[in-house]
Amino acid sequence: MGIRVETAAGTVEGVRTGAVTSWKGIPYAAPPVGPLRFAPPRPAVPWTGVRDCTRYGPISLQPDPDPLAVWIPACEAAFFIPDAVQAEDCLNLNVWSPSGGGSGRHAVYLWIHGGAWVIGSGTAPWTDGSRLAASEDIVVVSLNYRLGALGALAVDEEARLGNDFLLDTIAALSWIRENIAAFGGDRDRVTVGGESAGAMMVCALLASPRARDLFHGAIVQSGHGSADAGVEAAHRARDLFLRELGPGSEAPTLERLRAAAVPDLMDAQRRMRREMITPFRPVVDGDVLPLPVIDALNRDEHNIFEAIGWGYGVGEEVPLRRRLERMLLEPDPALLDELTAAYRGLAATDQAVWNLLRTDLDWRLPQRDLAAFHADTGAPVYRYEFDFRSPVRGGVLSASHAMDIPFPFGNLDQPGVDELTGDDGESPGRRRVATQCRQAWGSFVRDGRPSSEQLPEWPRYERDRRETTVIGPDPSAGSDPHASRLDRWREVSRVPPLS
Repeated sequence: MGIRVETAAGTVEGVRTGAVTSWKGIPYAAPPVGPLRFAPPRPAVPWTGVRDCTRYGPISLQPDPDPLAVWIPACEAAFFIPDAVQAEDCLNLNVWSPSGGGSGRHAVYLWIHGGAWVIGSGTAPWTDGSRLAASEDIVVVSLNYRLGALGALAVDEEARLGNDFLLDTIAALSWIRENIAAFGGDRDRVTVGGESAGAMMVCALLASPRARDLFHGAIVQSGHGSADAGVEAAHRARDLFLRELGPGSEAPTLERLRAAAVPDLMDAQRRMRREMITPFRPVVDGDVLPLPVIDALNRDEHNIFEAIGWGYGVGEEVPLRRRLERMLLEPDPALLDELTAAYRGLAATDQAVWNLLRTDLDWRLPQRDLAAFHADTGAPVYRYEFDFRSPVRGGVLSASHAMDIPFPFGNLDQPGVDELTGDDGESPGRRRVATQCRQAWGSFVRDGRPSSEQLPEWPRYERDRRETTVIGPDPSAGSDPHASRLDRWREVSRVPPLS
């Protein structure tokens, strides 16, 4: 017999495997179809009887494969299970608990997947919550939220209705608040975390008044607040989408969109992304919540974008000096000489220099600003740099964006992971790094402070001292090693837009 739990909407049945009980595909909101397409989420529809929650539910519609999975097909497991069903009716979540339910004593970690808001799911084998829940004695939750146009299209003039994917996440947090005690979780100790677009959703939650009191800490992996869209940008994306959707009836925009066939919506989304790389982003307006935060980035974030051919400036045959000119507020020969010499002293080739430049400007600088901004609220902030360098494909990725995803979950043995990180023979230190991450995440979720027996004491980040912990085969803690370089960029840079 499975393990049954009563939720506000009905009874769900999961399954116990080893030390962990899991429930999968639990609806946390009503199906966002028909009149609820392009509408904020509504409460889950109650059911009678026992709902089988031993298998994953549908994931959001996503017409395009991720470039990483195209480049390394086995890395599809970073985004969803092999037999994942895509559907509009996708607002469901998954729970892994070290208990069979009941006591409400375990701290809770809600994982928000990344994927540029157009791909990904809560079903990815790389982020299966079983090992993290068992080893760290916490409840782990993952969710599916609406992606692409269905989750982000700004269909009203204030762009308030362009935030459905953010509202979906808030609905999941509300579900946790109401139901997680029945699964053994403590609703007053909830941490949200995510990577890339998921991390930027965490930043949006930190600035959302609607999310106040629904969570108590945040882990931001390779994310920052600079990717949020304003109303004008949201409307540009909407107008481009409508143009690609083609001529319609005289019906108002919202009626037309709700009546459109799903394949037509997906085709329009696919076409518009030829002009806008990341057209769908949160629209945020609010004060930052003063909560404990881990702010993080990977040492070589940009390497993967160059390798897979995705992003601003990728593949350009432009001399390094010309690229530098475009980044400066007031380019002049002396400054160009200074920066060219500084970066060529740090990297062996022009391409390596470019990857380092883009990591600094797209990731290190805005992430450092985010850490300082959070610290200024008075909340405890802990910053780290992930420095596990993959040897695969000749080491071209190094410690790139997305390299860290399976490590906190302890999922190095999941399909496809060794094709990104290398196996234990190629990367003998990777299991130690996984232990560092898993223990640090667990302690932060439980107590609000990251620690691991395999890391030095993790100092609190302050704007003036900029303490940074390095997670990797050779961990360390101290002042930010990139501080002087980033200070110079803050004086002179013109950071290109992400779209």
